[in-house]
Amino acid sequence: MFIEEINALEVGIEQLAPAKTEDKKGFLGMVSSAASAAKDAMSADFHVHFREIHRSRRKDLEKTHGPVAGEFLVCFDLDRVGSEDASIYITDQWISFRSNSGLLTGVDLTLRIHWSWLGEVKRKDEHLDFHLKEPKDAPPLRVAWAPFFDDRIAYMNELVKFLEQVLQKKLTGGPEHSFQLLRALKDLADDDPSGVNLLKEAQVGVDQMFGQAGIKSHLLDVRSLLESDLILEKCRIAPPSRELYHDIITTIRVLEQEKEKTEGYADRHKIDDNLQMLLARMQSTLSGMEARDRGTLFMEDELPTATPTNFIGGRFDWAAKLSFPTGHPKSREMYIVHPLDSNRYLPLEGFDGLLNEEKRHEFFTLVRALGAKKIKYRNLVSTEHRTSDKKTKTLTQGTSAEPAAPISMGNVGSEDRLSAQNQTSSAVSSNTDLFVESEYAPTAAPHVPDGLLWYDSELDWQRLASDRLEAGLKSTKLVLKTSRREYFSQTDELAIQKELTALYSGVKVNSVSGFSRKKESEQEGKEEKAIEIIIDF
Repeated sequence: MFIEEINALEVGIEQLAPAKTEDKKGFLGMVSSAASAAKDAMSADFHVHFREIHRSRRKDLEKTHGPVAGEFLVCFDLDRVGSEDASIYITDQWISFRSNSGLLTGVDLTLRIHWSWLGEVKRKDEHLDFHLKEPKDAPPLRVAWAPFFDDRIAYMNELVKFLEQVLQKKLTGGPEHSFQLLRALKDLADDDPSGVNLLKEAQVGVDQMFGQAGIKSHLLDVRSLLESDLILEKCRIAPPSRELYHDIITTIRVLEQEKEKTEGYADRHKIDDNLQMLLARMQSTLSGMEARDRGTLFMEDELPTATPTNFIGGRFDWAAKLSFPTGHPKSREMYIVHPLDSNRYLPLEGFDGLLNEEKRHEFFTLVRALGAKKIKYRNLVSTEHRTSDKKTKTLTQGTSAEPAAPISMGNVGSEDRLSAQNQTSSAVSSNTDLFVESEYAPTAAPHVPDGLLWYDSELDWQRLASDRLEAGLKSTKLVLKTSRREYFSQTDELAIQKELTALYSGVKVNSVSGFSRKKESEQEGKEEKAIEIIIDF
């Protein structure tokens, strides 16, 4: 394949004489003779390899370009002194450009083009413009020829002639490139599952065409434009995930920066449209994520400036599809997802009180439906004393005020069972004053009401219902206890505090609502809520 064209190129190259200083054109012709001589000395080792590369050089070129599929045809190889190098490696399938010549020309480049992608090649001043067949609106891939040829313009002209001759053939069968895949993505409806595979293929194709991410390249602007368009399509199509959430935030940052620099009304309007799409997508992404993936939220009133790993930074309007208590969310406050409702969040500060009230209300709904005639309850305070060699816990009568430090939910069980589970010594105040005592006259047969959120997860509640409905339970005494550590471990809290301090300048750990104001030491006292409940049926 390409036999006639490669033979013609070989003949043309053999006829060339070394370029003279006075024959130099373009911006290189403007440099002084002394500077030109220095350049020639640095790039004297110039070869054009046909069909086969000498093994002494082959390993270096194959390492530079990586595996290039197809039958090898020709390589224009400019081997400079030191680490700087540039070569064009061509097979019957691919054209691969690679230059590492920053010190000499200020241009680095990685580009790989399949023959079937090319529509035409044009020389424009000091560049070669490679125009893709499809889509027509794809930007040209502009390659500076100086890093590959220096002043050898005649060699570059022979290459252009070869490329033009090959492109007269009907070349088919190549893979789709990322610009084509991007166009296909734009034709898909929102949330189309087939778009996920197209996105992955397009993102791989970006690296295939422009090299691995992070490489400084002359074509960085073209790559950035392609990647930003792909991210927009990803935001529109991909399923909710933490990765997508961070991609949307990054894209919003970029668009808002571009908006500040853009003067044209049409361009600004397009950016505004994309920002509105991203805002709507952010709301559905945040609410559509698995609760475990979404995790803890740190709310702000502006665009998050960091990308944390132990929690998610969110703006108020992004959380419109999530549920918060009245008066929330608040700026720079941490929120924990409700244990049984993935779209509901409670503030870390006061988490225990809110959850305890909810759980107590539902428990009383249950026991009233089971036919309770009298309910007595009082608040207890469980104080945990830490020492270097032991842990003790006492239950004493308390008040209905919030404890000094936030605590979290536990389970319902008998008073004896509560003590056994915690493996601590417990003592309850002998004071018999009750906070609440209520009497009822049931009119319906005992039953378990519908719509209980906690019932299926609380074995003690189920056991109580079974004892009442099946064994005619007449009286029972229970303790309802809360412990935040069931839902938000100390390890999680410490990790979040550490990351907050590192990422958010001006936010001190002690000032973030919800975190304990006390440092742990050899001796520490913590309080947890507990409610003693006596029920007569």
